[in-house]
Amino acid sequence: MIVEEQVGNFVNVYIGGMVFTADESRREWQFGDGNDSAERWVSLAKGKGMAFDACRKHYQGICNAAAGWPDDSWSFQYEVVCQEGTTNAMLQEMMDSVTEAIDRNKASQDREQCQQLLRRTLSLGVVRMYGLAIRKYIFPVGKEAKKTIVYQREELTPYHFECLVPEKVRQSVVHQYQAET
Repeated sequence: MIVEEQVGNFVNVYIGGMVFTADESRREWQFGDGNDSAERWVSLAKGKGMAFDACRKHYQGICNAAAGWPDDSWSFQYEVVCQEGTTNAMLQEMMDSVTEAIDRNKASQDREQCQQLLRRTLSLGVVRMYGLAIRKYIFPVGKEAKKTIVYQREELTPYHFECLVPEKVRQSVVHQYQAET
């Protein structure tokens, strides 16, 4: 589970019980609770069975892809999804036509363009009826089959955000929304 959140000039990325933050201008990822010590990275690396540098590069690559920033090891793309979870042949055909439009227009890394293509390809009624939406997926470069969805914070209800991100993590974030809706 990964959630991306824009907070002013900062991007927070929640990954499995941790949060990372970076200033958009500097793009240097740190633990989002303000405790970005080398000892903490060593501990995380040891817990994951990785070397220190490999662990840091791994999480920075995930965060870069989740934020939509270029990275050598990780990439991202937007795809059309059915939020209801069930598809039939007709719905799959409609989703395929949106995917083809995205591919034809080389728009898989542009969320706004994907949204426009979804609206142009299918009627608003169809989009609403089937709960179709554009979602960001990240994957290790060269391994597109192993994709992970990245939820956008603004698209989640407060309840869903609470379900996806542990309370301890939500309360420790240095850069967060001041007012919840």
